[in-house]
Amino acid sequence: MKKHKILKVVIAILLIILIIFHAIWFYTYSKFKPFTDAVGKDEWGRYSCLDDDKTAYAVFPPKYPLFSGNLSVSDFRSSNLKSGDVLVDMIIWPEKKSYKIGFSIQLVKDSKINGDEKNGMLELSTESVNFELDENGNFLKDYNEADINIFNENKEIIDEYYSKAYKMWGILGNS
Repeated sequence: MKKHKILKVVIAILLIILIIFHAIWFYTYSKFKPFTDAVGKDEWGRYSCLDDDKTAYAVFPPKYPLFSGNLSVSDFRSSNLKSGDVLVDMIIWPEKKSYKIGFSIQLVKDSKINGDEKNGMLELSTESVNFELDENGNFLKDYNEADINIFNENKEIIDEYYSKAYKMWGILGNS
């Protein structure tokens, strides 16, 4: 009889833990609703869109059972990339009351379309440098001088992405 009571208590505790886990996950997932509403769904059912400047916006809400998701702002160019072009991608991780920002700055070494222009896949060879910043633009890691120079050379695009994130989602700025 005592084993049945212990079993019932264990099952009750596990159910409570499971309910709490799902409640926290659902709350985390629901925090992405304003972001997904802003971009809408594309033709493939993903939360993404393009603006008139060929800037791509995407939202990746947390996938069950994970608790982290992200937003991205990137340049959407395809067949017209050539050696020497620079691509900048911004990734934003919403945290409790702030944001962590990542930038990937890629130098295109080679670009070609595998297949025909309409159905082919773009193949890129790039060299990239990645940066992590807090929401105030402060580096979260130490970077060497060459990497800092690459960051500063692309500061205009980076600032533009902050502005675009603000216009799309109302975060990371005021312009």
